[in-house]
Amino acid sequence: MMQIRGAVESTLSFSSALISKTVIVNNFAMGSGGGVACFHCSLDLQDSVINYNTSSINGGGIHVFFGALDLQQSIVQGNLASETQGGGGGLLSDSSPLTVSNSLFADNKSSVGGGIYFEDDHAELVGNTIVRNIALESRNGGGVVIGSGTMNITNTIAWGNIGKGFTFQTSQVDAFPRENTTFSHCNIQSWNGFFGGIGNFQAEPRFVDEDGPDDIIGASDDDLRLSVDSPCVNRGDPSIVQVVDDTDLDSNPRLQGCRTDIGAYESIKINIDGDYDNDDLITLADYAKLQLFWGAIAGTSNEADTYICIFDTSNDGEVNLEDLPDFVEKLEEFSNTFSVAQR
Repeated sequence: MMQIRGAVESTLSFSSALISKTVIVNNFAMGSGGGVACFHCSLDLQDSVINYNTSSINGGGIHVFFGALDLQQSIVQGNLASETQGGGGGLLSDSSPLTVSNSLFADNKSSVGGGIYFEDDHAELVGNTIVRNIALESRNGGGVVIGSGTMNITNTIAWGNIGKGFTFQTSQVDAFPRENTTFSHCNIQSWNGFFGGIGNFQAEPRFVDEDGPDDIIGASDDDLRLSVDSPCVNRGDPSIVQVVDDTDLDSNPRLQGCRTDIGAYESIKINIDGDYDNDDLITLADYAKLQLFWGAIAGTSNEADTYICIFDTSNDGEVNLEDLPDFVEKLEEFSNTFSVAQR
């Protein structure tokens, strides 16, 4: 993996470029684009790390101006744009089509749009984790600000982002005008439904180890993967199916369960079939969980579809008595196997 450290900036102008498997850290720009500046260019940025870069104005990590950016499977963390007048601590995209997928934006800071500031074109954000970014001078858009243009946000976590000390829904993501942004199957802190869309909710994401082994939030060892009991597991857009090259931030297949997970990482724990409470055993506790979601019918709500995905072993679109024989069979098989193993 190539590393760019301590340079002034990596500037691309009037060109097309691919940056892949590259670490861009601890750079400074007197102006915009502390890590990468793309002016009148088309840039594919893949499998890379853009961390701890600083700009004196905009785009602490990345600045794209009158160009295009496709950012995939990358980490953008701890970057800083101007604390008084800058936008886009992690990324500023201006008058440029933008796609961000399977990527992590964490702990970036700027005056406004701590994680991402976008304006004047169309953007697609799919399968991202956007956490703990800070807008120092605005209550809105600690995570993402859409200053103008349109944006679709799908299968994305926006959590713990702060706008001038607040964690409102609009501190996570805000748009002007708001009707030009659509949300689908996202976990947004303080979500109240104002933005509309389908499959959106708010629930503690339950990351594996948010402050890492060193117990310091914001360090590079923070594990922002999903724990097996995360509410983001199997809650992604059901219309998304696995394709050959679609992988998460760890390069694992994007579809691990019956639906994609929300966020940059797929939960890859392989459960025992019938182990609904993820304790590596099949017991009556699993039956209790099955019974808790009895009667869920496909298509009635996003939550119901999630339960169908997990419990409907008969594939009739409902959690009902037809699913019970299959569970009993698995319970008996596991009990017999477990008893033999204990002898």
